[in-house]
Amino acid sequence: MGRKEYFVEEDLGIERDLDEFLHTENFILIDKNKHIRGIYNGLNKASIENLISDIKTLQNDF
Repeated sequence: MGRKEYFVEEDLGIERDLDEFLHTENFILIDKNKHIRGIYNGLNKASIENLISDIKTLQNDF
């Protein structure tokens, strides 16, 4: 889903098998309507704090 729907993997010209594990340092926050609400760098403390805040905001929208 990450590769086909949200294009989260860089195209480096390397052919990937669908069974290969996709791993990046980024987190992508998807809302209940399957829209990207944010992209966050998992190696950056401020970015993770923003992710947590945005998750709480989305939870309050329910």
